Amino acid sequence: MSVKKKSCIAIVTMLIVMFILPLIAVRIVSSDAGMALCFILFFAVNPLMVIALSVMAGTELKKLWWIPFLAAVLFPVFFGIVVRELVKDLFIYSALYLAVGLLAMIGTHFGIKVAKRGK
Repeated sequence: MSVKKKSCIAIVTMLIVMFILPLIAVRIVSSDAGMALCFILFFAVNPLMVIALSVMAGTELKKLWWIPFLAAVLFPVFFGIVVRELVKDLFIYSALYLAVGLLAMIGTHFGIKVAKRGK
């Protein structure tokens, strides 16, 4: 898969998971259920998305190193747009998403290197 295709997948996935899904949860679903869906997004879906995209970035580390950083930056910005208020506590989650993403990306990169050496 090309770097352009991987970049497009990453950007579209972040847009859907970090902006469109919370927007749907907050605007369409009732307030209690919407908040419950947002918590599911924060604690399950977003971290899994960051891990998956960071693993993909680890396959082309020199060209896709920006993916975990972009995810960490976009998360509080997109959610702030959705709720029409910048929630400063979300920067803690951003730092955690960045740490998890970097670990997944670097782990994938070095895992591929070790596998190639073993052949």
